[in-house]
Amino acid sequence: MKQIFGLLLLLICLSLQAQIKDAINYNAPIEYEIGGITVSGAKYLNNDALIAFSGLKVGQKINIPGDELAQAVKKLWGQKLFGKVNIYITKTIGDLVFLNLELQEKPRLSKFQFKGIKKGEIDDIRDHIKLIRGKTINDNVKINAKNAIEKYYLNKGFLNVKIEIYERLDSAMTNGVSLTFNIDKGNKVKIQSIEFEGNENADASKLIKTFSNTKEKTQISLFNDIRDKIFKPKSYAPGTLIKSYNDLAPEKLLSYFRKHLRLKIFSSSKYLEDEFIADQAGVIEYYNSLGYRDATIENTSYTIDENDEMHLVLKINEGSKYYFGNITWKGNAKYSAEDLDKVLNINPGTIYNKSLLDEKLFLNPNGLDVSALYLDDGYLFFNITPKEISVENNKIDIEIDVYEGPQAIIDRVTIVGNYKTHERIIRRELRTLPGNKFSRTDIIRSQREIASLGFFDPEKMGVNPVPNPEKGTVDIEYVVEEKPSDQLNLSAGFGRGGLVGTLGFTFNNFSTKNFFKKGAWQPLPSGDGQKVSVNFQSSGRRFQSLNMSFTEPWLGGKKPNSLSVSFYNNRQSIYKSYTSKNLISRMITNGLTVGLGTRLTWPDDFFTLQHAFNVQNFSLTKDGGKFFGIPLGDGNYYNLNYQLTLSRNSVDQPLYPRKGSTFTFSFKATFPYSLFSKKDYTNSTLSDQDKYGLIEFHKWRLDAQWFTPLSKNKKLVFMTSAKFGFIGFYNRDLGTSPFERFVVGGDGLSNLNFFGFGRDIFKLRGYDVSEITPGSGAPIMSKFTMELRYPLSLSQSSTIYALAFLQGGNTWQTFRKYNPFDLKRSAGIGIRLFLPAFGLLGFDYGIGFDRNTIDGNLLNKARFNFILGFEPK
Repeated sequence: MKQIFGLLLLLICLSLQAQIKDAINYNAPIEYEIGGITVSGAKYLNNDALIAFSGLKVGQKINIPGDELAQAVKKLWGQKLFGKVNIYITKTIGDLVFLNLELQEKPRLSKFQFKGIKKGEIDDIRDHIKLIRGKTINDNVKINAKNAIEKYYLNKGFLNVKIEIYERLDSAMTNGVSLTFNIDKGNKVKIQSIEFEGNENADASKLIKTFSNTKEKTQISLFNDIRDKIFKPKSYAPGTLIKSYNDLAPEKLLSYFRKHLRLKIFSSSKYLEDEFIADQAGVIEYYNSLGYRDATIENTSYTIDENDEMHLVLKINEGSKYYFGNITWKGNAKYSAEDLDKVLNINPGTIYNKSLLDEKLFLNPNGLDVSALYLDDGYLFFNITPKEISVENNKIDIEIDVYEGPQAIIDRVTIVGNYKTHERIIRRELRTLPGNKFSRTDIIRSQREIASLGFFDPEKMGVNPVPNPEKGTVDIEYVVEEKPSDQLNLSAGFGRGGLVGTLGFTFNNFSTKNFFKKGAWQPLPSGDGQKVSVNFQSSGRRFQSLNMSFTEPWLGGKKPNSLSVSFYNNRQSIYKSYTSKNLISRMITNGLTVGLGTRLTWPDDFFTLQHAFNVQNFSLTKDGGKFFGIPLGDGNYYNLNYQLTLSRNSVDQPLYPRKGSTFTFSFKATFPYSLFSKKDYTNSTLSDQDKYGLIEFHKWRLDAQWFTPLSKNKKLVFMTSAKFGFIGFYNRDLGTSPFERFVVGGDGLSNLNFFGFGRDIFKLRGYDVSEITPGSGAPIMSKFTMELRYPLSLSQSSTIYALAFLQGGNTWQTFRKYNPFDLKRSAGIGIRLFLPAFGLLGFDYGIGFDRNTIDGNLLNKARFNFILGFEPK
């Protein structure tokens, strides 16, 4: 009998190791009462706590075999403190059973360190592996830490990283171990080439352009093949430098240049697997746009050469080319199928392109789409579902199910995030008003108008429509984030006559209404969207300039009619020498401008009309004009004119426009005094004061800018601009006015040179201000610019972008000599930095190709230009 009981006990013990295994008879479990529980193998943990963790307790009824012991094992494993968990039956007395919990504690982390890498990398990796002192160490913890380190280096382009982990006991901590990560990250792997197999109907260069993040490294090796064939003739058969005229075919030359000339300025060529996988979707999307609906990437592979350069290969299965068949509509009542077909504008036989179909249905950036047709008429609950109903002979028939739903009326419009700007200033810019029908276009336009205020971060603006289908209404919430908009202008620059310092301030969100209100000065009364600007420039006694302006964008507060008032006083003097007190010449200019503007609704509501009344006084003493580029004698000259400006501005945001355009046409004119005068203007004895005391002219200007995004994320932007100007006269005997003429060249900062008084100065980078236009100015000008812009930062604390430019401009004295193709050309690079507190800072390096230099050296034709406070014309 004893032998049988011992055998039974042995079988029960074996069945409970780490989990309850086979029992004597699963169909007839035996119920026991726990008579006692002991713990073995636990050196550093409290036994009573471990028993409590198991969920077992003395006096508890359990079945053997049964779920109670299995659950106890599971609970102990769940503590993640043990490397082994066994439950044994030590003895039984009648219906009492005595258990032993045999445990093996895992070691705990006392410390860890890294070898083979720099301190900066160590700090970054610590955040990635998430190891803390006292953490239980097992194989999974070490594997996870190793994987995290590998991922860290893979994301930096190190594909050959090797990691070894050393573990040793550490007496500084009970049951503690220390870990040492020995890291050999190897060399960074760059993508040398990306090649495609099976791309019979798509050029490899266009496929590579679909990749957003996976790029080949810069390579310039245009003449390597020719060099090798000349200097290593043994490697090539005679006459193989150019095998045939086919080698000079355009497609062969393009392929050769693509392979041997790759310039990557704003992109990295490191290999990131996750981004490479994501980029493959762009290849398929491009094939889909060509009609290859079933195109797939069958596999990808790569090799890494001895120079740690990667060669990627993508094998493509293009499939068949498809075309649109018949397109039918179902469920449409508001608009007929013919109307919807006109908006969709996809005819049978057009190359099948699902992206094009989605664009015409849901969001067309270049015009109207079907969704906009409904959403702009209040159909917020509208939905459309295109379905392929037939595929035959490579033609795909489409059925578009339309659910129109009811029209939604705007109920509540709320604004959140504005702690400084008064809500009414934002609300008056909104096109979405309670009671109006819902309109997607109005929401987009409202966001643009809010961004144009300049008080909020355009990158963090949002809108949340909250529809209520039961009531047929929608609430709209606009989310804004205030950004600093006031500016302190503290700068220095070099002008003609020495160092020029500037001190000024601009308050772009001022409030005159709260000027005398107690508690509104925090530190200034603000929130009403008014603009106040005061600037003072000086280079000592030789030059002083004071400018003050005020703008109210909503005069009266009910309509967008603006009022602007500005005053300036400029004083410039020339002395016999820099240290002399003997005055040779002085010109004092005083000016006052009052402007009234209004927004138009025709031809569209991007237009504004501005009326301005300008009064200027030029006071020249000591034969001053001859020293200021104005061939006039002493005296006072008055310029009283009226200016009409018609402009259109559709750019998406003011600081870094990504799309849209600006057009400005202006006409400025004085009264034709000479036509009502009895003076003989052909008389050579007539003084300058008699001729030009009352300045007369008519002046025409046309400025245009276009912004075109070149990348999918719309960060890379191409800007083009054109400027034209002409100043005419009323009386041929009097001729063109010596004031208000055009000057092209220099940095465009009129206040830092003498040519600015009575002149319109247009910057032309790479040239000095006097190189293109004579000092007296010219009555005709034109200028063209192309810029490629890329942002380095678009945060509210700083907007920074780099640019490369091509420019051309010139001036002419008569229309007979006018030639729009006779331009002074320049090219270069630059950078713009906009700091909310200080305004715009800029730097340009331009080469004037048509500058006259003694040696003709291109570097001697280069000029630096600095921009302070604002972008010159």
